[in-house]
Amino acid sequence: DTEIGVAVDFLLTFLHDLPAEKLEELAHTLTEILQQRYTGHWYPDRPSKGNGYRCLNVNQSVLDPTLASAVRQCSLSTNSVSRSLPENLSLWVDPHEVSYRMGDRGPVDV
Repeated sequence: DTEIGVAVDFLLTFLHDLPAEKLEELAHTLTEILQQRYTGHWYPDRPSKGNGYRCLNVNQSVLDPTLASAVRQCSLSTNSVSRSLPENLSLWVDPHEVSYRMGDRGPVDV
């Protein structure tokens, strides 16, 4: 759960234009969705196993379906949120580590 919280907080740093109550609602909703999604796909003894499944992508301003679902559940605009996030963002949520890459060929940062 700590890794999911770190990932959600990271994404929310780009959405500073949203009202505080909407940020809180989105954080709660996305956390719940990711917890459900990663159940059965979380391997603390082999963190890289399943990391493609646990990756969230924003490519060419198109939101990852998991993130888009949370945004819609909070009655927010997917277009508005996608414009606030970096293009070509990949965010890996793995046991013991959250890492990201911005750009097609950018370095992976932790």
